[in-house]
Amino acid sequence: MVLLVVPLAAMIAQSFGRFTYAVVLPALRDDLNISYTLAGSFGTVNLVAYLFGSAAVAWAATRFALIVMIKGGLLASVGGLFLLGWSPNLGVLFAGMVITGLAGAFIWIPAPGVVAATAGPERRGLAIGLVGSGLGFGLVVTGLLVRTQIGGGWRSIYRTEAMFGVVVLVAAFVILRYRTGASASRPSLDAIRTVPGWIPLVASYGTYGLSISLFVNFLVARLQEDAGFPAEAAALAFSVLGVASIFGGPLFGPFSDRFGRSLAMQVGFVGMAASAILALVHSQPWPLVAATMFGLSFTGVPTALAAHLSDHLEQSAFGAAFGVITLSFGAGQLLAPQLGGWLSDASGSFTSVFLVSTVAALVGLVFAYNVPSAKRAPSVIDRV
Repeated sequence: MVLLVVPLAAMIAQSFGRFTYAVVLPALRDDLNISYTLAGSFGTVNLVAYLFGSAAVAWAATRFALIVMIKGGLLASVGGLFLLGWSPNLGVLFAGMVITGLAGAFIWIPAPGVVAATAGPERRGLAIGLVGSGLGFGLVVTGLLVRTQIGGGWRSIYRTEAMFGVVVLVAAFVILRYRTGASASRPSLDAIRTVPGWIPLVASYGTYGLSISLFVNFLVARLQEDAGFPAEAAALAFSVLGVASIFGGPLFGPFSDRFGRSLAMQVGFVGMAASAILALVHSQPWPLVAATMFGLSFTGVPTALAAHLSDHLEQSAFGAAFGVITLSFGAGQLLAPQLGGWLSDASGSFTSVFLVSTVAALVGLVFAYNVPSAKRAPSVIDRV
């Protein structure tokens, strides 16, 4: 049951608490009568909060069990979604984005360490990949909600997600009863330095964050504004991305188990770069092909990266290390909403946004190439 509840918790953290904003962005902008630059600023607020949350997780992981952090993060995330669903003004919207950003870090970062502890060394990549599947499932749900509820306004989407979050929250408190076993020594923030290739690993995660945030946050807006797609068709592309991302983790996880974490990351970055280029083609079926490729690829990169960490760290040290490395990811994502909004407003289109996403993915590819990776490295993960 852990492998079911934890991916659903990851869905609340990422798909609902973060990526839903990308889908409702055009409707929110029209409803509130603001520019894309200002609208992008609210996305930046969410990412700044996530960045602070990552630092807080790195500290908290040296003191609290990973499952305790996931439960706390879920509780706060659901509260943030309720705020977004009933936000009467920009101030409440701001508060909701801050809370979901902070809380999401307390779910997403510990999640791979929890599921990795349930699998043996030869299937650890697959187990971690299931966390990404939860994210993908949430993207599908979000896309369907947009297609069916956009007439009720963007707030109705957040309200429905909040209700779903309550169900997951209850399941987490009922099912996740394991506790992290005591370790021989208290984990520290320096744990990341013991991981082979940690410097290019950190750098690659930063460029990954920039690339995916530009692509996902502005895919729907590009299809509507540049390609002239109706809202339903643009939401369909987002749903296709979500469906593909369900399978990305389970595909890349076993691939990394067999052929190495570094190679899996490289393949993921190549797929992301190619997808961003294909997204520039307006005619069908290329936007759907781009969404499919990106969905498969972008969940594969963090799956392989987290598996690389779990190969070389005890489960008790995983949260602290992944929290530190996620600061790089958060910094990359922090640039994207404001940068993308500014580029689109300045140029009158989203072409430059997707070109920058391509370049960021290619830079990530170079860093990933320099991450050493054994096919199946030994691990000393302790039980949850």
